[in-house]
Amino acid sequence: MKSPVLLLLLALILVGCDAGQAVLSFATIGEGERVVLRRLVADELGNYLLKEPVLVIRNDQAFYLRYRGGGLGSTLRVLGQEGRELTAKDLPYGAEAMVYLPMKRGQTVQGFRIDSRTAGGRLELLEAGIADTVSGFQNSGRLLIAGTTVAGVHRDGGVAELAVAAPIATETSGWQIAIGMETRAPFSSADFRLREALATPVEIANRTDPATPSQAANLAHPGGPLSRTSAQRTSILIHLRSGDQGVSFRHTALAGKHRLFLYHGLIPFTPESLRIEPTGGGAVWLESFEIFSLPQDRAMDSAASADWQEQTGVEVSGGSRGSTPVLLDPLPADPGAVLLYDPTAWRQPDYELFAWSRFPDILIMDTASYQVQSRYFKRLAFFVEKRGYRGRLVSNQEFAGLHGFNAHDYRAEDLARFFQTAREELFALNPEEEHLKQILLANGIIRDEGVINPGKGGILSISRSSYPILRRHLLTHECWHGLFFSQPEFRKASFEAWDRLSERERDFWRLLFRWVGYDTEDPYLAVNEYQAYLFQQPRAEVPYYFTVLTAARLISSYPDQAVWIGEFIRSDPDSFTRAFDRLETDLLRIAGMEGGRAIEFELAELK
Repeated sequence: MKSPVLLLLLALILVGCDAGQAVLSFATIGEGERVVLRRLVADELGNYLLKEPVLVIRNDQAFYLRYRGGGLGSTLRVLGQEGRELTAKDLPYGAEAMVYLPMKRGQTVQGFRIDSRTAGGRLELLEAGIADTVSGFQNSGRLLIAGTTVAGVHRDGGVAELAVAAPIATETSGWQIAIGMETRAPFSSADFRLREALATPVEIANRTDPATPSQAANLAHPGGPLSRTSAQRTSILIHLRSGDQGVSFRHTALAGKHRLFLYHGLIPFTPESLRIEPTGGGAVWLESFEIFSLPQDRAMDSAASADWQEQTGVEVSGGSRGSTPVLLDPLPADPGAVLLYDPTAWRQPDYELFAWSRFPDILIMDTASYQVQSRYFKRLAFFVEKRGYRGRLVSNQEFAGLHGFNAHDYRAEDLARFFQTAREELFALNPEEEHLKQILLANGIIRDEGVINPGKGGILSISRSSYPILRRHLLTHECWHGLFFSQPEFRKASFEAWDRLSERERDFWRLLFRWVGYDTEDPYLAVNEYQAYLFQQPRAEVPYYFTVLTAARLISSYPDQAVWIGEFIRSDPDSFTRAFDRLETDLLRIAGMEGGRAIEFELAELK
């Protein structure tokens, strides 16, 4: 949201009483960005009129009104010459609120009028004027702002609904919706009384702002850290409609602050209304909303473009669909949105680039096929993870008949080492690998400082060649690797959890990694895979996956190991659930997430 400018409250606020006040200040921007103050005078019909009309000089300007109270069926109507209505908007109730109405260059503003359809409801006008456009919606609790892309705001109990004035989407860019909200989990009156009794007077006095997830958890459970039994999950429905078209999504996560991103690739129409509804007795506070056309993606720098053209013979054309891939800017999204995104809405045909909205330094590349994915990542897989190949750049001919992986994950350190080794050895990489390097450089995951050094984060990849149920499973697994790359505290906790395992437990895990094809001598790789395999499924599915499915696979592949595998499973069948619970306690504390639930956004199936 673009910040309001030139709102000099002391100069503009008239100490008025209600909508019937006689005079109000009106601010415009004059030469040299100087604030020009005029007076609006109320006539006998309730119109607030300027002595001389004001000309709107830019398309990015808006009429604004700041007020207290009101709402309850009140409508603001902006008037042109001869009382002609230029635009209108219903006024949401707010302890203090600002509304912005879009204007067009060349329009002449004479004043405004407020019509009330219901009696009652004190409305105190504070200021009005023409200023830079502010779009979207924000509600800090102290000030509510309804910008030019919000045509109306309505709240019914715990449900918030916005009427959307959407921007024009172009074929090559589309649009994005960003939603900021805070969710609260349901709790009984007994929970409330217990929380109230245990909170100290100091804690109560200091509770002026919404609690963070960890603060809320500590107030609810002051006896100890957040655990599986105390974690409070919330479920929110997001309904979008346009005429007779509609689609609904469900967001399920632990209570706290969340940011969601929706795109034209998820919704087959431009929405006219957005409705956010808590379910199961929870609550949601809508803090912000924005809808805007996506900007044109950055192109490669001139040197990279020249290298690309020299290697491929294809001229870089700027990112339109069907051209040479040059995408560098990721779309922030929940992993669930990555799975749902319509590939016909991708910004170019071979892949789409996302950033995990919870951890923006983790990129996610969804590719059109295994073939495309292999051109970007197969050599990396051998260099980083494959037993017998690690640390060596393998030629295309050497790995042509070998299997890479159906999904990929790489941290900044390994990516930097791969590209630096290629530079030192003058190794000719594929054009796609060179393009990958540009993506990583543009997003700070690696840095070229004469030597290619690691930045922060990493990149994940899945493919549309996988069946939907496998894509979900693979992306969930890869996301835990992304968290491991992104969060040092969680990485430390995972190493400590690995060290707490018995030697026989670690033997089982190492045999699993050997079966997959990993280099079991790499402790970083072992710990990273350990936590990802633990959390790739919900807790309820952990016993079957390891004690039945995985044990059967290992016994079939390594019959000479069958005796001890069987004895281990029979003697300690709870090993994997116990490991899940212990590490999840750290996951909840550090990331505010539950094991098995990296995907928090999905299509809602409503009855």
